[in-house]
Amino acid sequence: MAINFKFNCSVNPKEFLEVRQENKYVIVKGLSGDNGYEQTFQFVLDITTAIKFAKTIRTEINRAKEVEHGI
Repeated sequence: MAINFKFNCSVNPKEFLEVRQENKYVIVKGLSGDNGYEQTFQFVLDITTAIKFAKTIRTEINRAKEVEHGI
């Protein structure tokens, strides 16, 4: 059983990312639309690349927090 996660875009509420695990891969899809969603892109990441991507995202979040708090 796969679990899907959807992340809404802060700039455009009609767009979001869908992240799911399929076998030994992590699938990231970009979706857009009002009623029916159209796929705009898809990344298929192996586990090693998905881990590197997650670390990069975490680093960028921490940098954004520092800017937000004036550090």
